[in-house]
Amino acid sequence: MIVPGQTRFAALVLIALFVTGCFGTPGTKVTGATTAVYTAGATRDTVSVRLPRSPGAVYGAINDLIAEEPGAEVMHRNERSYLVEVAWSGRSLTAQATELGPSETLLFLWVDAGDTGLTAKEVASSTLRHLSSKLNVAYTLVEY
Repeated sequence: MIVPGQTRFAALVLIALFVTGCFGTPGTKVTGATTAVYTAGATRDTVSVRLPRSPGAVYGAINDLIAEEPGAEVMHRNERSYLVEVAWSGRSLTAQATELGPSETLLFLWVDAGDTGLTAKEVASSTLRHLSSKLNVAYTLVEY
């Protein structure tokens, strides 16, 4: 038996899941959902996010993004520690993937928007959006 109040509640829960990114849209498969924490700093802003992927997969996706970015120049790379520093169009980003388990990674992004007219939050958000799309991971950005 369908109860009108329960049906309305179930519909609201489904809508909330779609809006927060914890549930895939038709034709997609979300294999993990997480929270990304954004912090504004004095010189660089930081994003930290726990991802349900191996450090190698996260690091590989970051390097794919760098390869796709016109004019991106790798300033420093350390394959063993999954760390890369890159500069492009007046912006800079350092990314490091740290293993939390065989298929779980803590990713740190340090971002400087330079004198581009963008904010570091915009650069960080764009980077995280592209990365999560590559890794097929949904996230919610929380500011501190």
